Amino acid sequence: MAVRAKASAALRSSTGSISSAASGGKRSSRSAEPQQGGGIEGNRKGSAVQDAPSVAPPGRGVSEHKGTRREVGVDDGLSARALIDCIELVMEGQQEGLFQISLDAFIQRYEDSPAEGLVELANCVVHAAGLRQVYLDLSALDLEEEGDPIEELFTDTKLKALIATAEANGTHEDPYPFVDKKMGRRYKAATVRVLTTLLGKVKHELFFDERLVPWLLEWLMMMSMSSHRAVRHTGCELSMALLTHFAAFATEIGQARQVKERLKSSKRRKDQMGDALSADADRLAMHEDKVKSMMQIIFEQVCVNRYRDTNDEIRSITAHHLGRAVSECPSFLNDAQLKYLGWLLNDPGSAAVRAESLGSLHEIYKAQHSAKNLRRVLTFTQRFEHRFYELIRDVDRSVQT
Repeated sequence: MAVRAKASAALRSSTGSISSAASGGKRSSRSAEPQQGGGIEGNRKGSAVQDAPSVAPPGRGVSEHKGTRREVGVDDGLSARALIDCIELVMEGQQEGLFQISLDAFIQRYEDSPAEGLVELANCVVHAAGLRQVYLDLSALDLEEEGDPIEELFTDTKLKALIATAEANGTHEDPYPFVDKKMGRRYKAATVRVLTTLLGKVKHELFFDERLVPWLLEWLMMMSMSSHRAVRHTGCELSMALLTHFAAFATEIGQARQVKERLKSSKRRKDQMGDALSADADRLAMHEDKVKSMMQIIFEQVCVNRYRDTNDEIRSITAHHLGRAVSECPSFLNDAQLKYLGWLLNDPGSAAVRAESLGSLHEIYKAQHSAKNLRRVLTFTQRFEHRFYELIRDVDRSVQT
């Protein structure tokens, strides 16, 4: 309970880091070892939902649904669609206007009822993992009880109940959407675009309401610790995509902050305009710190745990997005992040993982060379220089080249 409470407080304030709760079967590791599956230890207050090895009632707060989506209003082709349907809108690629309208409608629904908006967002991600006809349901809770209903719904117990219900009823997709040979890449890209476009629309206000983004991250991170492969893969993929998105956002805020500081410094204003510039710079600095804190949370909770996952694709995801995040946000670059890419150069199970890590490091070196700041990677280079030479003779030609 103490660990979960500390983790939740860190997410909601967007300033701390999640305490690692990894345990269970793992690949051998030099540092804090990741778990192959399982959830975060402990649960928030609320009634527990029993795992269902066979068909069983889904439990309080978890419901079965006869369809795969929940429509918003009358579907006449022009009405805003539910968030779940936005994935298909992006895949179709011909209804950009309707996609944007649907996201705006979701934002309005969230503003009207944050709890219902968060539940819809969580259900969208569960749907993307291939769990059909099951969803978190606010109406199944006793809303007269004190406390936040999201505290009761967004738990590892509820996630396990969703998985168990879908498996018991045979409503989970196999193969799951992200690995489907025909549509997997498009579906993955569409899901990522739905989340990043949504967060881009709210980046000036709701992004920092200490509710929307922290709870989204907590739900994704619970998914990333699941023993269910589809759920774990989907949670990792989306969490790491957000790491890259946050890196670009932090850089954008940092550049805006520097402009404000230069304006204030060049004019040396001490009037109302100078005070306004100073206040804007301070506000932007605070927002930049919060976004970087969210990045650090994803790194500690997902990268550190999943870079040794038994799934090759999850390890590749870690290398790819960690490299992109460091390239996008130079201030995020330090040996604590780089060493994981260095260790992935030694991945014994997959040449694709080694190649992905090498590609990420190439982009980082290129960015630092352009900035004439290669000293920032000097310690890392000296530590892994011998491994770089070894890769020239790698057994796989894709790594050699």
